[in-house]
Amino acid sequence: MKKILLFFGLCITLSLACNLPQRVQPTPSSVSTPSTSLEDQLAQALDELATTGKVTLTITEEQIAAFVRQQSSTSENNLQNLQVDFQENRIRLTGTTSTGIMNSQVEVIFEPYVSADALQMQVVSAKIGSLPLPEKTVNAISQVVNERIQQLTTIQGKPLNIEEVRVEDGQLSITGSLQ
Repeated sequence: MKKILLFFGLCITLSLACNLPQRVQPTPSSVSTPSTSLEDQLAQALDELATTGKVTLTITEEQIAAFVRQQSSTSENNLQNLQVDFQENRIRLTGTTSTGIMNSQVEVIFEPYVSADALQMQVVSAKIGSLPLPEKTVNAISQVVNERIQQLTTIQGKPLNIEEVRVEDGQLSITGSLQ
């Protein structure tokens, strides 16, 4: 049970990481680099959103991993060796968790998509060690993550219309506008 709660915490943290950038997206012409901090990109994106009403944010695996690590370090979970991989329209999050004397590998694979102008994340695979989590648990994780995404994509009381989300070549790109 403790592992499942850790897993939920991990999913929520990833949700924060993936959706926080949606709230604050840089200019459509800008290209992010690993040396640009996620916080700087978010600030630029808010400026662009206020100016033009539309933004595209492109973030790297390293930026998301650093953000998730930071969020994990402030929580009670014990996730270590966090890795984030963006490939073929999927986000793969892996890490190691330890409970007592046992270490287990955690893997969650998300597939982002746009539905009704909102970013959604479907958990397509989740396992601790070699054991897949039950479908009911995976669906619950997807629901919690998507509820958090909805909260994070509301800026000053206005929902952000997500027009496109792409995951490719180590980058996550999200395009949106204010309603």
